[in-house]
Amino acid sequence: MNSNFKLQISNSKSSGFTILELLVAVSIFGVLIIMAALLFTNIFTGSNQQFSALNNVDQARLVTSRFTNEIRNATTGVEGSYSLNTASDNQIIFYSRSTSPGATINRIRYYLEDNNLYKGVTLPSGNPPDYNLALESNIIVQKDIANGATPIFTYYDGNYNGSRCHYKKFKK
Repeated sequence: MNSNFKLQISNSKSSGFTILELLVAVSIFGVLIIMAALLFTNIFTGSNQQFSALNNVDQARLVTSRFTNEIRNATTGVEGSYSLNTASDNQIIFYSRSTSPGATINRIRYYLEDNNLYKGVTLPSGNPPDYNLALESNIIVQKDIANGATPIFTYYDGNYNGSRCHYKKFKK
């Protein structure tokens, strides 16, 4: 009977965990849970930032497309002014007809202010027609422009000495 008792004691000591083993296991599990939570947080935060960046790029493409269509349709103002009124680093003013047929010629101004690109439109009024700048309506077309000191508009003049593309002719 004594030998049975010894066998039982030795079996009971070898089964289960000690407090120290339990603390180590819980600590490792806790560290793994925290690391997994941080990983998922970074993944979702990164995807939100990526979505925001892609949204800004899409908005910039839309603004550029509208701007190029308007500037390509530039024409003389109703009071006889040149189609291009002002061209500076952070502002361009021109006259253009809206896309609807028979529409009036509007004074359009794109300008950068407080890291936002604005579009100001002035409709002609009066007789003879003229552009009253106090009646200009402004909207933000692009927010959060981070161009620093780089001009938003650049132009080429008659002294352009940049690189030119040379095409090679290939023999057949």
